[in-house]
Amino acid sequence: MVPAVNGTIIVYVRAVLSALTLILTIATIVPGYISMSEFQGNDYKKWLPVDGGWDWHVASTICEWILAIVYCAFLLTFVPEFRLINFEDPVVTLMYLDKIGSAAIPQKTETTMPQDT
Repeated sequence: MVPAVNGTIIVYVRAVLSALTLILTIATIVPGYISMSEFQGNDYKKWLPVDGGWDWHVASTICEWILAIVYCAFLLTFVPEFRLINFEDPVVTLMYLDKIGSAAIPQKTETTMPQDT
């Protein structure tokens, strides 16, 4: 099956980028979990090499940044298709009540409720 907008090369590029995204997601989560289990410090926001799990933490962070770049590249493969989308102004029709015939508006009849005496 050949796409209508792009060629088969883009299909293969998207498949490779999708596979890379899956691999990098796993490569981000697993070392991140290992680094958290080896962490011995007090503050996760100020992770130092002496806190333990530093190498796993750096590996997870590098994979996370590469994942972000690969995902951006994946989204950029859709640019030619997005350029084919056109938005047009909607047509708005105002119907004024004084110009509509009385047949279109149901007339309310006034009803009275019986009162207890």
